[in-house]
Amino acid sequence: MKKRTLLIGNFGDHNVGDELILSLALEAYPNALVMTSNALASQTFCERTFPTVPFFPVGLRSFGRFIFSKKYRQSVKDLQKQVDQIVFPGGGLFAIRFKAYLLWFGVLFWCRLLLKRVPIVFEHQGIDTRIDFGKKMLLSWVFSGARKISTRNRASADLMRDICHRNIISEADRVRSWSVPFATEGPRLLLNAIRPCEAEYESLRKEFPHHTFVFIAFAPADLACVPEAFEGQVVFPRTQSEVKNIFSCFERAIGERLHFLICAQVFSKDQKVYSLRKPYSEKVDRFMDEEGITVF
Repeated sequence: MKKRTLLIGNFGDHNVGDELILSLALEAYPNALVMTSNALASQTFCERTFPTVPFFPVGLRSFGRFIFSKKYRQSVKDLQKQVDQIVFPGGGLFAIRFKAYLLWFGVLFWCRLLLKRVPIVFEHQGIDTRIDFGKKMLLSWVFSGARKISTRNRASADLMRDICHRNIISEADRVRSWSVPFATEGPRLLLNAIRPCEAEYESLRKEFPHHTFVFIAFAPADLACVPEAFEGQVVFPRTQSEVKNIFSCFERAIGERLHFLICAQVFSKDQKVYSLRKPYSEKVDRFMDEEGITVF
């Protein structure tokens, strides 16, 4: 059996940014095996088929499934015969909540337990730098022994150098490498929010009365933030082609999620990109600072 690269990330959870990372990673590793919580959702978004495996058991439900499902246990064990490299291709896996640290600590625990001699590579990682001693210790264990580590901004690279005492490569977020065309049509304003934005929407509508508004959800939770009085199109992209079509034409993009802002920057030429409000997390704050994006 020919062995493959195993791609691991926050895939299958209907998050547009994470699925874009997967799609671009598959261009770098076209014959990869993908660990995803929802194979159909990931394949639909990436508009291609690829072999998949379920996530390691790192929660109560997955542990229960691991105990009672022989098929699931076998799929986990079979990785020993299928994988010759593990790549975490990007994203903010270790960010914001301690729950995320524990989740990915569990994933790395399985990687090292089951695939002891398989090299591990971390690419384009985003790490919150304002973290306590306990999180730093978890990161030290997680990244120890990795064959390569790269981060998506300089601040994350500086932190990882202090923790790991090794060379860390600073790159951009993987989605920034997306090469896409830009069309020119009438004035469109792309909007994204992760919290209710009734007042902000009213201000924007008065400021840009002749613009067509498009609210873009980058995760299912965003749909609950569409203003009640919203007059425009509401979209939740299910494929990368839909993302391209939406961002291929706009005059202004104003939003909150990191990968909404990244996509707007990727597609923009002279188009204006703003944050809707003060950044909700350090990763957004870092990106805005590096790209010169301001709060509208």
